[in-house]
Amino acid sequence: MSIKASSYTEGVTIQEVDRDRFARLTTIQVGHKSLITPNFLTRLSSHSELRLFMTLKNDFDTKRLGGVVVRFTDARRVLPEKSKLQQLDLNNKVAKDRFDLFLENNLLIIDPATEYLYYNYEMGEFQSNPHTPRIFLDYLDEVDRTKAKKHSQRVRSAKRSLHLTFWRDVAKDDKLSIPLVKQYFNYQQSLDSDILLAPVPFINASELLPVAHKMNHIGSQLAKGRGQFASYYIVASELLANMSFMEDLKNSLMDGNRLVFLKFKGLDLTRPEREVEADNFKDFMETISYISKESPQKAFCLLETGHQLYPSAVYGFDIVSSSMNGYDSDGGFTDEHPTYGAWRDYQSMTLRKHSDVIGEFGANHGNIPCPCYVCKNTRNFEDMSLGEWNEYRRLHNTAVPDLWLGEIANAIGKRQTELARDKLVRSRVKILADLIPRS
Repeated sequence: MSIKASSYTEGVTIQEVDRDRFARLTTIQVGHKSLITPNFLTRLSSHSELRLFMTLKNDFDTKRLGGVVVRFTDARRVLPEKSKLQQLDLNNKVAKDRFDLFLENNLLIIDPATEYLYYNYEMGEFQSNPHTPRIFLDYLDEVDRTKAKKHSQRVRSAKRSLHLTFWRDVAKDDKLSIPLVKQYFNYQQSLDSDILLAPVPFINASELLPVAHKMNHIGSQLAKGRGQFASYYIVASELLANMSFMEDLKNSLMDGNRLVFLKFKGLDLTRPEREVEADNFKDFMETISYISKESPQKAFCLLETGHQLYPSAVYGFDIVSSSMNGYDSDGGFTDEHPTYGAWRDYQSMTLRKHSDVIGEFGANHGNIPCPCYVCKNTRNFEDMSLGEWNEYRRLHNTAVPDLWLGEIANAIGKRQTELARDKLVRSRVKILADLIPRS
């Protein structure tokens, strides 16, 4: 496998500082902000989660929480509105609020989230958002008309056909693709996103990979002089079983951009029937590890990691991301119907029900035997109200990956990366241990 000559992204520097075989530590500089890897970006879905994350960063000595990811479909719910009139302080300088100060040292990534042009889950947010490009609104109107005409059993195939045709038409017409990327970049910059990501298609068919190439190429060109750019691929997880597609995807990673973001939608390799997908994902991570070894100034980020958070941070990916509630699949309960949310177990590496946690640890003098800094400062958890529990467990769910990644870094420094595999073997997701080489 050959690595293409690099035309690396301006404003991004990546320095490898240590390596133990297939795992490494780096320092990544994005503009004036820096983070050490492995690193965790927390995906936020509400303003209350943003408030909690800022509190976490302010109250604790976090090490590997480099910033946040906000999906286009969540941006209005998460980020504060910018004042049209800038306020001045007593020294006649622009006054900074808490969020402005937060952004000085934390990355903000706006995920284009274009998979929701296909999935119904957040399609309505695209349709109601005033920042949605007109071309997307027209497409979604066509989707609605098709759904109204077709029998329910034929809607899925009709949507797939519309999806493929739409993105192919966009990619082959610069009068459509270039304004689309520009509009997305303008919106991302208006929100102070540190890295620009192009609106790429949700790849649920191999024919859409060349379209993603085209949109990323346009993005890399339009980003010059604007800011930092990363290639982006959103892939349906079932395509992991397609070996030909996976080979093509691996070749796509060797473009000239220093940063590559990936999302395998609905990824869950804990299910025994996903053995083929797991084998191909391991092979994919091996390729990433090889590329970063041959070209150290290149870094990879995996969004919506799900159960794969820990092994991905060990093998191949420099940055991993998951939600504050611990779930990366779509759906579930909303703020309208709150419930006691799931708790990320440091030892078992699973998400556990509130009732299970109370049942196991409720008699432990009000303490949870978890080494994370949030739990060390939490008492009487069994008496928490629903609101108190959900705030606590979101903080805890974010602190645990910080702890995990610190342990991975220590193992790399001691040339004992096999300890990371051993940790998975002892967990309740030990099937994922096979994703990491034995030596």
